[in-house]
Amino acid sequence: MKEKRNEDMSGFRIIRLKEVESTNSYVRVCLDNGKGLTHRTIVIADKQTAGKGTGSNSWHSEAGKNLNLSVLLKPEPLSPEKQFVLNKAMALAVFDFIEATLPDLKVRIKWPNDIYIGDKKTAGILISNTIKGARLEDVTVGIGINVNQKKFPVDIPNPASLSMFSGTKLDLIECLESLCRFLDRRYDEIISGKSLIIDNEYNSKLYRLNEMHRFKKKGVPFMAEIRGVSGFGQLQLKTTDGENLLFGFKEVEYII
Repeated sequence: MKEKRNEDMSGFRIIRLKEVESTNSYVRVCLDNGKGLTHRTIVIADKQTAGKGTGSNSWHSEAGKNLNLSVLLKPEPLSPEKQFVLNKAMALAVFDFIEATLPDLKVRIKWPNDIYIGDKKTAGILISNTIKGARLEDVTVGIGINVNQKKFPVDIPNPASLSMFSGTKLDLIECLESLCRFLDRRYDEIISGKSLIIDNEYNSKLYRLNEMHRFKKKGVPFMAEIRGVSGFGQLQLKTTDGENLLFGFKEVEYII
C-alpha cells in the first residue's frame, strides 16, 4: 500500500492510494490506531484487493477504471436515530452525480443503497457507524461507482458502468470532483436540518416506486409495490391483497 498524493476538493481532504485491501478497512485501521484522519476526509484507491459490499458480499472493481473510495464524516450534530437520514443523503449524492453525468437516462436508488440505471447496478454504498453515547462518533461511507469498466465476472448480477451507457471513456478526476460537489451539498443539507427534503427526494427516486413487482421473503415469492422508506430505513411494501408491510435490510429480496 502506497500513498500517492493528497489534495482538496469541495472541502474534502483527498488521500490517494495505489492499492489497498479496502478503503473502508483502511479508514477504520487509521481511526483505531489514532492516525488522526479528520472530518471530511476521502480515501480513494486505484485498486482494492478485497473491496467490501453489503453484508458478506464483495465489491469487484478493475484497477484504474472506477471510483473506489471512503468518506469519513464526524457529524457531531447528528444523533444515532438520524443515521439513516445520512444514508439517504449519501445515496442521493451518488444519484445526483450519476444523473448529472448521464442526464438522459433514468437513474434510480434501489433500497437501501444501490444506484441503478434501468435494471443495471452502477454503484453501491456501504456505511458503517461508530456510536458513543447519544451521538454518532464517526461515519465511514464506502462508495463504489463503475465508471469505465467494460467486463465483469459472470457471477455478479446485473452490473454496468457509466461508460457502457455513455459510449465514451470518462475522466476519473473530473468524476471525483463532480461527486465531491454533490457530497458536499447533500451533507450540508443534513447539517442544516433539511431531513424532510432528503426523505422526500429519496422516496421519489426509488427504483420501482409504485410499481407492482415480485419480491421474495424467506424464499417465498410474492407480489407487492414499493410505497416508500420509513424514517428508520425500512422498506414499505403494499401487497396485492392491500396489506402494508415493513422490511428491514436483508429481510426481503428483489426479484429482477
